[in-house]
Amino acid sequence: MHKYKEFKAPTNEPVRCISDDLNMIDWVYPTWTNTPEPLWKSAYSQGCISKDIAMIGADPEQAIAAMKAKEKAYEARLKEVMIELMDDGEPENLDAQGRPKVNILGDIVGTIPTASLRNRLFTEITNDR
Repeated sequence: MHKYKEFKAPTNEPVRCISDDLNMIDWVYPTWTNTPEPLWKSAYSQGCISKDIAMIGADPEQAIAAMKAKEKAYEARLKEVMIELMDDGEPENLDAQGRPKVNILGDIVGTIPTASLRNRLFTEITNDR
């Protein structure tokens, strides 16, 4: 289930937003539009304003910086948990390749990561070892 935020296009033309993993595409209109979280970065990068940011007077660049910091912290926490699960080696927590299962990660960190994020972090961890 996605979180939603209201966004508004910066001009009178709608803005097409695409998620980082290219699995979601939607439009932000000149009026407030409910937009799912995977599209927020795309919306901000194209100059769209979210209602919460508009209320505090921040600009899209500040919003993008805040989102990137949040993503970085989430990935660091996820990586920590993955290392713990891999070191524990409990078979019920790992898939056939030895990667922590995404549903187990989600139970621990509060948000289920995408398999592609888990796989990228797994590669980073195994390369660092």
